[in-house]
Amino acid sequence: MSTAPDTRVMGQNHRAAWEQEDGCEESQSCLICPLPMCRYEDENWYVSWKAWRRAKRNLAFLDAYPTTRLAAKAADVTLRTMARARAIVARGEPGRLQV
Repeated sequence: MSTAPDTRVMGQNHRAAWEQEDGCEESQSCLICPLPMCRYEDENWYVSWKAWRRAKRNLAFLDAYPTTRLAAKAADVTLRTMARARAIVARGEPGRLQV
């Protein structure tokens, strides 16, 4: 374990974080990361992407339950959160061009 300070702060010293190839909470290594963009390159994009992923996960409950109320209860979120999830997913995945 390195005693050097952690330089993997969002938006700061991205190159040093990538060169270490330590990965992040999304992937064990930068070389096999599933993200379309490094999370350290753009903090706003990463926050938006996480919200989009969470919204997709919440909306997946709608396929398994007959009503929004039951889906929200199963996902342990409010009805308003389900409405927000629909809006987030309708906007599309962050970072992807909409054509």
